[in-house]
Amino acid sequence: MGAYFALTFAISWSGALAVAAPHLIRHESLPKLTGILMFPVMLLGPCLAGILLTWLVDGRAALRDLRARMSPFRIPARWFATLFIPPLLVLSLL
Repeated sequence: MGAYFALTFAISWSGALAVAAPHLIRHESLPKLTGILMFPVMLLGPCLAGILLTWLVDGRAALRDLRARMSPFRIPARWFATLFIPPLLVLSLL
C-alpha cells in the first residue's frame, strides 16, 4: 500500500515538474496555461502507478485480466458514453 502512494506521488509530481520546469529554469512565473496543464498530468500518477504495480506484482497475466475486466463491451454504449461527460465538463471549465 505504501509503495502505491509513494509511486503515485513520484509520478504525479515528476509530471508536474516536467510541465513547469522550462519556466522554473528561466526563473519565470508560471503562466495560467502551465498551471492548467499540470492538473491532467498529475492525474496520470494514480493510473500509471496502479498499472505498473499490477504488472510488477502479478505480471502480464494480471494486466490481461485487468484489461478483460475493463472491457467496454460489457457496458451498453449509452452508459459508456455517459462516462465521458464529467471529464468533458471539467475540461470545458478549465
